[in-house]
Amino acid sequence: MDKEYRVVYSRGLDTIGKDKLTIEEFTAFLTESKSKPYHYDILYHPKGEFWLIVTFPTSIRLDFSLIYNKEAAAGDFMRSGLVIAFVVLIYLLILALFTFIYSRITAASITVPLKKLCDGTRLLREGDYSVRVDLRLKNEFAELQDTFNDMAARIEHEISLRKKSEEDSAG
Repeated sequence: MDKEYRVVYSRGLDTIGKDKLTIEEFTAFLTESKSKPYHYDILYHPKGEFWLIVTFPTSIRLDFSLIYNKEAAAGDFMRSGLVIAFVVLIYLLILALFTFIYSRITAASITVPLKKLCDGTRLLREGDYSVRVDLRLKNEFAELQDTFNDMAARIEHEISLRKKSEEDSAG
């Protein structure tokens, strides 16, 4: 686009839609291009006095810009700072909530199987040799469960053999 805002050369998809723009249309094009489904890279060439505009479609776009206006009221700057602080605070609170929920779920996935194993061990110690632990897991706890259940089965077998031996020798 030349210095008089005429489209000098165009190739591909025409996203401007005109051969010549007014200064108002060009200004609107520069300021409103962020709301369109295209991304524009715009560069001014001072020696040749032309604007180079490269257009390509965008599928996902996140724009963030901070603009300082010296003519704005001081209260506007404070309100903007408070809004940014509020957004950051809300973000941190949401992050803390998700972290709390995740840590509770993770802790439960460790403490519940350990409690079941401890209960089984206590029952075994108290003489209930038929106790078995069923954790319904396929991780390291499943291996510990299998080891516990094998140990309980062996003790139960040994106790039954000893009782049978005692009955045979008494009888």
